[in-house]
Amino acid sequence: MDLMDIDKVLDDLEDSEINIEQTRELEIGKTKPFWVPDNVTNICMQCDQKFSLIKRRHHCRGCGQVLCGACCSFKSKLEYTQSRLEQRVCGNCWNFLKKSIQNDEEKQIISPNPNNPMEYCSTVSPYQQVQGEVNINTTMKVMVPVSALKKNKCDSHNMYKKKVTFSDEINTEIAQDKYLQDLPPICSSVSGYEYQTFQVKNDENLIRRLKNESLRFYIKNNFFINAKIVRLTCCINESVLNLSSSGLHAIGQDEIIVLLKFDCETEHKIPLDIFSHFSEIYEKASSGHFISELGHSLASKSPFLGSIDHGGFLFIRQSFQCIQDIIIPEPPFLIGILIHKSELPWAKIFPLRLMLRLGAEFRYYPCPHISIRGRPTVYMDIAQTIINFLADFRNYTYTLSHVKGLFIHMEDRKTSICIPKNRYRDIMKAIYDSSDNILSLGGNFSSTADGHLVCIQNLQVDTDDLLNYSTQAINIQGQPRNVTGANFIVFNGALKSSTGFSAKCCIVEDGLMVQVSPEKLMELRRSLEKMLDFEIVCGSANSEELSKEIVSVKWTHNDSNFNIGVTSPIDGLKFDGISSIRIHPNHYQRLFYSNSSISIRCTEVFILQNGEISENSMLSSDKANVLSISEKIAASGISALKNFLDLLLAKDCLIIGLRASLNKDLVSYEAGSKVKFPPLYMKSLDNELIPILHSEANNLRNTLIIELIFRILEP
Repeated sequence: MDLMDIDKVLDDLEDSEINIEQTRELEIGKTKPFWVPDNVTNICMQCDQKFSLIKRRHHCRGCGQVLCGACCSFKSKLEYTQSRLEQRVCGNCWNFLKKSIQNDEEKQIISPNPNNPMEYCSTVSPYQQVQGEVNINTTMKVMVPVSALKKNKCDSHNMYKKKVTFSDEINTEIAQDKYLQDLPPICSSVSGYEYQTFQVKNDENLIRRLKNESLRFYIKNNFFINAKIVRLTCCINESVLNLSSSGLHAIGQDEIIVLLKFDCETEHKIPLDIFSHFSEIYEKASSGHFISELGHSLASKSPFLGSIDHGGFLFIRQSFQCIQDIIIPEPPFLIGILIHKSELPWAKIFPLRLMLRLGAEFRYYPCPHISIRGRPTVYMDIAQTIINFLADFRNYTYTLSHVKGLFIHMEDRKTSICIPKNRYRDIMKAIYDSSDNILSLGGNFSSTADGHLVCIQNLQVDTDDLLNYSTQAINIQGQPRNVTGANFIVFNGALKSSTGFSAKCCIVEDGLMVQVSPEKLMELRRSLEKMLDFEIVCGSANSEELSKEIVSVKWTHNDSNFNIGVTSPIDGLKFDGISSIRIHPNHYQRLFYSNSSISIRCTEVFILQNGEISENSMLSSDKANVLSISEKIAASGISALKNFLDLLLAKDCLIIGLRASLNKDLVSYEAGSKVKFPPLYMKSLDNELIPILHSEANNLRNTLIIELIFRILEP
């Protein structure tokens, strides 16, 4: 072989290598790459940096190389994953995929179709074209009024949702939600927030999987829905689709459970619009619109969950409901109950009435925790109810004054109105908002009562008392009813002395009406303002003492029915009844740090001890002071921990607690996740925290102990 032949062979080999490399590039994103095993290399295959506990390994989903976080920090959609989610890729793959997307977009620019005027008609006026305001290289187009053209077929399915809002505030979406077309992907967790997503079909195979295992559906970054079909054999004997959220705590919202009654024999798909509803709850919470106990959510489209009658969910706390075998999220959590559109006014004005009415309907005390699609409504038109005089059903501008923790207990010839001392400000607000002759107070469901009054609306069309209300009582099955709870009490100061009664007390719907003289009502107001107990003797002046009834207004211990089941990530300290302040992610940017692959955020502050305020309540100024101190401590804590985020994630330490004790004479702190932190973290925290703690303690008169909660999240 002569020299010329050798050169030709070398050129052919070089061209062959170039073609192979080009072929490999063309396959990036279209075919799954070969993943280089972790044990092949101890250094990044691009920057040659050595891997360690802090500098972790990552695989590029485009080429399969083992890289460090800096070299594999880009994200792009990949065709072979069949997912709408972006995957982690290296810089080289990202540049190629970016060019590929641009080339595809350029190829889509084709000549106008003469049969479709929308493709060749311009929206640039002839005057602008003549004056030379349009690029001369651009092809001239005919100016045709847009309204005269037939709209493109794809316009009715664009990404912009057209909504029509009716008087009941239910939105009807003309464009289908994305979740109605595609099922959210499921993800398999590896460790921390490292997971892979997989597309699944909404068919019988999915139903079989849900009957045997719990699946984790990806809704968006840091927000998932855990789902499983569960057979409740303990007391209800029904199959339910158990849906539990994961990720709402990070934005200040209680987690949510929905239990949809599910017939595995007749239903072969799961209702997809429930996922879009969860997503809407997340988006509203992210913007500061939270759902609390006895709050509600509105369905943004109709039909919803298979019926035009469904209006949304009413959210309750778990009390006597059995949660055996149910997948429950991290506490605190709420349980959503599907309600009708006609029941929405009660969900807005007086949700406790609706909750107990559902309990009476399904004979489950105090109310069922299962959502039944297609059930009959329990309320229709508002009609004539006493609540018409206490709340505004038309514009919802005012409502019955609700005092959290207030209970109304009815016993034999005695009624007790129990007011927590830490709700003094709510009582003062109710007095301020009331008229001179009427004082109304809304109560709460009492777990210490044996039963509760229920307001029943007559929905039978063949009777004369259509839509009228009557009173019943429900109680725990098989238990005598000695103490019955009421839902509200109205003090009416219109009783005249000519009646011969000192006061009158009667049941009205699911509450009480107490009629007193104007002077007696003024005495009651003054007693409430001074936080003094007060008694009203009801009955005729000539009647015997045994036949009279006592209405007793008394101040009780502080309401502590919140943060039940929440524990410290440091040492498991229970936070039952401990006040907390949730940090909205958009309001305090200093309490958030993020890099290309991981982030950390302060989400909540628990106030374990605060000698700076009275025991009755926390004023807004007190709250602002605690927040100001917490913000500085949290910023220092984030600064100390940000270099260890990869290590914390590798150890699955996703929730971190930082407990700080501040006093002029002594400051201290503890930190940990599942266990207290080792010296490696504590040394960094010492450098950042100790100066801040001493500085803030000098401004305090008494001891302040707070615990800050941090969460490691996806960026």
